[in-house]
Amino acid sequence: MKKKYKVYRKQLFETQERAKFLQYCEEQSIIDKEKGRIKWQVRWMLVHLAMNTGLRSSEIAKLTIQNVHIIAKPPYLFVHQGKRGKDRDVNIDRELTKHLQEFIGLKKSYKQSIEPTSPLLTGQNNQPYTTTALYISFREALKQSGVIRDGLSLHSARHSYASLLYHKTKDLRAVQDQLGHADLNMSGLYVNIFPEERSRIANSILDEEKPKFKRTKPPAGRFKANKEAEDLYRLKFAARELNKILGLEPPINVNGIREELINQLREASKEIRYTPVRDWAADKLSDETLKVLKDLVNIK
Repeated sequence: MKKKYKVYRKQLFETQERAKFLQYCEEQSIIDKEKGRIKWQVRWMLVHLAMNTGLRSSEIAKLTIQNVHIIAKPPYLFVHQGKRGKDRDVNIDRELTKHLQEFIGLKKSYKQSIEPTSPLLTGQNNQPYTTTALYISFREALKQSGVIRDGLSLHSARHSYASLLYHKTKDLRAVQDQLGHADLNMSGLYVNIFPEERSRIANSILDEEKPKFKRTKPPAGRFKANKEAEDLYRLKFAARELNKILGLEPPINVNGIREELINQLREASKEIRYTPVRDWAADKLSDETLKVLKDLVNIK
């Protein structure tokens, strides 16, 4: 029986890890460029391709100059004979497009071949990278950047790209097309696996946010100089909210006279004086209601 494929969170780059990793590799590339070295410039190209396209290591290794279509609109990479021997186009973002254009110019300056059939990434003696060499180079980049932990590898870039793409687009078909999945169910593995998305899902079971008192002050001119009417307005608002949030039995009579309303509010406030209940109420009640309860001792 075929084992069911799964993607685990530890195989994904966290958002901060991704940003740190990309920044470090780009900085090292700039340093190498200034010193006339090519090592990190090639490594940065590998990392940028992997993180921003989700290509498989074998697909990156087989990329040739003629597979890079940076003048096309929109620009794309042509993957020739990917997994299961299938061809596909992979759309690329503007930053990666610019980087690829600069990298091909770099190869020319180092007298590396940019003939259409020449490999995009080459190692020693201008030989194409093997998938093993790509994994080792990527792993070394992780190690030197400080973004190193169990679960992260070159293939993590593919998982992370897929989860980020779905998180941004909510389009499974787009994930399937970009990643070259034969089955849409495979693309479905990346639904809700993005770390920030999982955080949102976890928090979705919480009760609704504490209500906000939209009128912290009565509308201009509503009560004019009538301070008593303004106080009554605030007391009734607090009473309605306490009835709803605390489920008071019997409920506060919001239509009672002012003195009766104040007494009932004071009684209700006694229920939320104990620390656990007070903390809970502070989360649920609006700032205006909490202020009313606090000010009750000053209302005569």
